[in-house]
Amino acid sequence: MSKAYGVTEDYLDGLTLKYEDGSEVMAVITNYTPALPSFKLIKNKPLKGNTRFQNIKGKNDTTIKFSVVFDIATHGKNSYKKFLAHAGIDLFTFIDEWNYVYTGRIQSSMSMDMPIEGDIYYIGVEMICNCEVSGI
Repeated sequence: MSKAYGVTEDYLDGLTLKYEDGSEVMAVITNYTPALPSFKLIKNKPLKGNTRFQNIKGKNDTTIKFSVVFDIATHGKNSYKKFLAHAGIDLFTFIDEWNYVYTGRIQSSMSMDMPIEGDIYYIGVEMICNCEVSGI
């Protein structure tokens, strides 16, 4: 698998993405940008209408950008298809390198890249979390 520029593999090993039911997404997280505060999300009309998103307890809206990498040869196409079926609809849990837990939605605007002849799929995503940023 590829690793993010300037980031060691040990750093990326601590990143975890889980589905709403608690099962882990069978993929590698790369090109990770740590959570950043986003103070303008409350004005976003699509988010106001999603009561499950609004009911997540927390103090701060955050945005996390990363790529989800699926190795079709290792895990098969089912893990990739399951992710696409849940992305943009269900809530995901993201656990960062310091074990902070963020719960939120992956935006439906995703970028796709297949640099190695279709064996590895890179999906660039942005996750919006209505969560407390603790430890700051």
